Amino acid sequence: MFFFFFQDELSIKPGSVCEVKIGLKQGNKVIVSQVRDGTAWAHDAVPARRRVNRSGRNVIEFDPACAMSPYNVRDLRTLEGMEREAVVAPLRSSYEGSWSEKYVKERGSRNAE
Repeated sequence: MFFFFFQDELSIKPGSVCEVKIGLKQGNKVIVSQVRDGTAWAHDAVPARRRVNRSGRNVIEFDPACAMSPYNVRDLRTLEGMEREAVVAPLRSSYEGSWSEKYVKERGSRNAE
């Protein structure tokens, strides 16, 4: 009967795209990787930075999926529909075929068990 207050908290699961409502990172978009005991571990929803090294290979300089931050689930708002697509679309091209894509998929499958 009183569960409608916690509906947004229940919708947060690994892979969810959320917006931070409170704190220093207010307004930032994050992707949830793990949820435990009311805490969501998430990383910033920005593409990986790439550069060309000395030997001419294209390498990943910084991957935000490797820098997780804890958030209270009450401080996150789940994005749906067009809002979610606007955040996720630029990330698809940067992660396709990279080691981080495989890492995030493996991590997500392990958390689902």
